Amino acid sequence: MMTKKEIEVIKSKVENKDIIYFDCFDTIVYRKYSTKYVFYRLAEFLVQEYSVGIPFEYVQKSLQGFFVECDIPFKEIARNVYLHFFYNKDIDENEFVSKFESEFIKAELDNIELAPNILELLTWMISKNKKIYILSDFYFGKKELKLLLGSLMDVSVFEDIIVSADLGKTKYKGDLYDCVLEPHDSIMIGDNELNDYKRPMEYGIDAIKINSKKQYLKYNQYTWNYIKNQKQKLLTGKETNKQYFCANYAYEMYAFCKKLYSRLQRDDTVLFLARDGLFMKQCFDFYLENRNQKNITTKYLEVSRLALLMIVWDFERETAHDFAQAFSHRSDWKVSSAEELLHFLGFNHQEFEDYITSSSRTQSNYFQTLEYEDLYNNQRFKQAIKRKQKNALNKFLKLITVNSEQKRIITVDMGWKGTSQNDMRKVIPEQFELHGFYFGTTMSVGELPNSIKEGLIFDYRDCIEVYDDSFHELEALLKTDKGQLVCYTEDGNVYVQDNGVRVYDAYSKICQQRAMVIFQMIKEMDLINPISVESLVSTAKDIKQKQSIKSLVWGRFYFDLQGNNDVERKKPYFKDYKFAAKMFLYRKIPSLYYIKRRYKN
Repeated sequence: MMTKKEIEVIKSKVENKDIIYFDCFDTIVYRKYSTKYVFYRLAEFLVQEYSVGIPFEYVQKSLQGFFVECDIPFKEIARNVYLHFFYNKDIDENEFVSKFESEFIKAELDNIELAPNILELLTWMISKNKKIYILSDFYFGKKELKLLLGSLMDVSVFEDIIVSADLGKTKYKGDLYDCVLEPHDSIMIGDNELNDYKRPMEYGIDAIKINSKKQYLKYNQYTWNYIKNQKQKLLTGKETNKQYFCANYAYEMYAFCKKLYSRLQRDDTVLFLARDGLFMKQCFDFYLENRNQKNITTKYLEVSRLALLMIVWDFERETAHDFAQAFSHRSDWKVSSAEELLHFLGFNHQEFEDYITSSSRTQSNYFQTLEYEDLYNNQRFKQAIKRKQKNALNKFLKLITVNSEQKRIITVDMGWKGTSQNDMRKVIPEQFELHGFYFGTTMSVGELPNSIKEGLIFDYRDCIEVYDDSFHELEALLKTDKGQLVCYTEDGNVYVQDNGVRVYDAYSKICQQRAMVIFQMIKEMDLINPISVESLVSTAKDIKQKQSIKSLVWGRFYFDLQGNNDVERKKPYFKDYKFAAKMFLYRKIPSLYYIKRRYKN
């Protein structure tokens, strides 16, 4: 890194020289991260775009091996990469080389910045009528290097850009210095002891070595120490009742985003289902920044199990008792009157009088009353319901933007059984494959044709002891500031202000902010030095083992505040402390949890 003092020294040494040769990297431009970043980006491109079926780390190291020599044209190296990974595969070579080159340039562009004070030095040299050249060992040619530099500065200040890949010669071997004009009147400026100082001196060319130790240390720090320090910082933090331990879910959410992206295809549209999907979408959108080679788009879909129930339920065939059960399974809201139920079903106040008698009153469990039975079996009520169902269906299909060009519809949700997906499958046209990706699945509620469910962090088909019974924490984390959607209507969607809003204001908002900060740190570490999904999940488990009983208590407390229950509850009950203590023991001694699961099964 050239300081003001170093620049003055350079000026004095080049005063009597007419021709100045500059090295490019770590002299005129610096890399934000080490070159590992570029090869990480390329490895990610190969794995995700072409589904290379070998470990990610091997792909990255293999790519680095191809670019050791800088006297081979880039396209030739790219063809060698193609032959290495795709020999005898149905992939067009020319198309691959073109895409590979484009991704390489994008990665380099994202990783470079202008060296401090360099423009001042170049401007001074131009004012002294110096002729300035670039002499670089680089796997791209003059055209590409000019493009990179042109993104940062005016390249017309250079008389020419001489690159090893174009000529088959390198500074490292020394033969690139054959291109230097008038060696006695030239001087080389660069950071490499051998390439930029000793080699030109061997050819009778004066040289100045730039001290780039600070820049190299920065690379190393970012690559190693930074990661170590940040990880340690994430694992050690003081907690209070209002500062919740969310690092474990930040790691797991990042692992979820990595796996989700690997499952997606080019131009997929991903529907994140309300309400749990909103924060998941925010995380995934941030994950996509600077790596969305597949052109993935995301959309937040306002939907709920209750709203879908309104669409799919057969009021003619199914009984009032069955509807009451289905309603209760899809909501924690306790219906206490005919007016409440009609509101949930999309009836407005003007319509209430058609179905509510003067004797109607609030009751502790409306679904167990004769009044409810009479309403459900009322034929005028069923006819009205049919009209509302048709309107709700049309509105829902518009929301998911189904078109004939799509082959599949992608949904994302927290979990756990896939009830909403089953309901959606009943109304989405059969030619579309419905693929649901979940944070985790705990069991099946019945698989339907052309409908696929997959838990990305855990899946009930892969393990008996799914997770550790701590779903409550994640469910509390994913709350939003909006009430539950209960139905689609012509006048606008109907919502209820359940306790989820209260949970968000008091708990989820704080948790999400903390988790997102950690998520961003993980992304930065991942870009510098790739982190595997397995490592992310393992780290999350390590963090859980350090989690305090206090944070577990408050996580359980806010999870319990569902629907319209416990509206006035201000602090945890004894049952919350009991549950937290049990979770604490399970995490400290995992074998206890496995014994419990086996006994239960």
